[in-house]
Amino acid sequence: MKSLFLSLLLVSILFMNSFSEVRGRKWKGEGTTQNLESIFIGRCYDYIRIVNPAVGEKNCLELWEAFRNAFINKHPCNILPKDYELFIKLAFHTIPANKSLFWENNQLLVKSFTSGARRYMSLSDALFGFVADFLIWCGQANSTGLDYESCPTMEECENNAVDSFWRMASITYAQHSSGVIHVLLNGSAEGGAYPVKGFFADYEIPNLQKDKISKIVIWVVDDIQGPDRDSCGKNTVKILEDRLKALGYDVTCTDNYKPVLFLLCVDYPDDSNCILSSRDTDCLKIWESLKYAFIYKNPCNTTAEDYQPLMELASHPIPCNKSLFWSKTNDLAHRYTKSSHGFLTLEDTLLGYMFDGVSWCGDPSVPGINYESCPKRSECESNPGSVFWKTASKRFAEAACGVVQVMLNGSIEAGAFRSSSIFGSIEVFNLNPDKVSEIQIWLMHDIGGPQSESCSGHSIQRLKRILEERNFTITCEDNYRPVQLLQCVRNPDHEDCRLCPSSMETS
Repeated sequence: MKSLFLSLLLVSILFMNSFSEVRGRKWKGEGTTQNLESIFIGRCYDYIRIVNPAVGEKNCLELWEAFRNAFINKHPCNILPKDYELFIKLAFHTIPANKSLFWENNQLLVKSFTSGARRYMSLSDALFGFVADFLIWCGQANSTGLDYESCPTMEECENNAVDSFWRMASITYAQHSSGVIHVLLNGSAEGGAYPVKGFFADYEIPNLQKDKISKIVIWVVDDIQGPDRDSCGKNTVKILEDRLKALGYDVTCTDNYKPVLFLLCVDYPDDSNCILSSRDTDCLKIWESLKYAFIYKNPCNTTAEDYQPLMELASHPIPCNKSLFWSKTNDLAHRYTKSSHGFLTLEDTLLGYMFDGVSWCGDPSVPGINYESCPKRSECESNPGSVFWKTASKRFAEAACGVVQVMLNGSIEAGAFRSSSIFGSIEVFNLNPDKVSEIQIWLMHDIGGPQSESCSGHSIQRLKRILEERNFTITCEDNYRPVQLLQCVRNPDHEDCRLCPSSMETS
C-alpha cells in the first residue's frame, strides 16, 4: 500500500511539473534572444567603428538602456511605437539621399545587396535597425527581467515589443528618406510581390515626404528557380504603382533588375536563368554559322545538325511563364506580344527575329548564295528554311517552363489544332512536363469570322488527350479577353466589338 501511494505521488508530481511547464510558456512566439544585451551593445560598437563610422560617436550603453526601458517592466502586449522614441532619437543619423531601399519578402537578399550600407541603406543598415535586426525580445509586467520563455506574436497582440519597435523604426526611416527611393519586391512571393497590408504599405508609404522625393524606382525580382507570380504593371505590383502615382510620385518599374539578379545567381551559377552570353553577341559569327549550314550544299538535303553551331551561338534563356506558341494566328500572336511585352513567341527570340520572313539556300554546283530560287516545302521537306524552323521550334519548346500559352484559331474550318503543323508535330512533343506546370490554350475566333470550333471541339479534345497522356495540366478559354480586345482595335465598328451600355455610363 505504501509502495502504491509513493507511485501515485510520483506520477502526480511529474504531471504537475509538466502542466507547470506548459503554463509557463504564455505566448506562441519564441522567447527573448539569449545574450540580447551583449549582442545589442556589440552590434552598436561594430556599426560605429567598422560598418559606418561616418555616423560619429554614439553611447552604446545609453542606447541599450533607452531600448530596454521601452519594454521592460511592462506587459508584452502593451508596448506602443512611441515607447521607442528616446531610443530612436539617440540612435538616429542621416539617411543619405538616393540610398533608401525599401523591401518586402526578401530580407536576406536585401542585406546582401546593400552590402552593409555601401550600395544602399535599408532600414536594417541604419544604426537603429542594425542593432535589432533578426532579434526577439519582450519583458513582463511587474518584472525587470526579460522573458526568455516566450514572446507574443503579431497574431496574439499587435502592440508587442518587436512589432511596435519596427513600426516606429519604419516610420522614422520613411520620413527621412529622400531623392530617388528604391523598392525591392519578390516576384515569386506567394500572395503577390506587394502585400497590401504590411510595413511598407501601412507605415512606410504614408510617411514618405513627397517634397523630398524625386522618383520611386521599383525592382521586381523573381527567385532563381522560383515561380514568376508578379511583374511590373501586373497584379499587386500594378496596385502599388497605381497607389504611388495617385499620390503624385514619378514611378518606374523594372522586372528582374540585373544587378540583383546577378547576386542571386551567385548561388545558382549553373541555372539556365544565370547563363551569361558573351559581352556582345557576335553577329558576324552568327552569319558565318548560318552560311556554313547551307552554302555549297544540296538545298533539299539540309539536316538539323547543320544548324547546331548557329543554335548554340544565337540561343538565349527563355523566362518562365513567358512562352507563347501559336498556330494559324501568326499576325494576332505577334501583335499581342508587341503590345503586352509579357510573352515571347519563337519569332520574338533572337533566332526567330533574325530569320522571320526570310528565305535562303545554296547550290552545290555554284559558289555562294542562290538568289534565283529556293525549294518550297512541297518540293522537298529538307529545305534550309523548313529544317531551320523545325530545329528552332524544338529548342524553343524544350526551353519552355512554368505556365505555357498556346494561341489557336477557332475559325479554321479544318480544326484549330492540326497534327501536321509545327506546333502539332514538333512543339507539343518537346514540351517538358517536368518544367511546364500548366498549358493554357487561348482559342481565338476571327472578328466577323466563323466560329468553327470551341474549347469543346473535336481537334481541341484531341490536343488535350495528347497533352494529358504526357501528364500536362491543361485549361482552355474561348476568345481570351485581352487578345479579343486587341482584335477589336482593327475592327472597332464590328458588332462583335460593341461595348455593353453599362460600360459607357459615366457618373
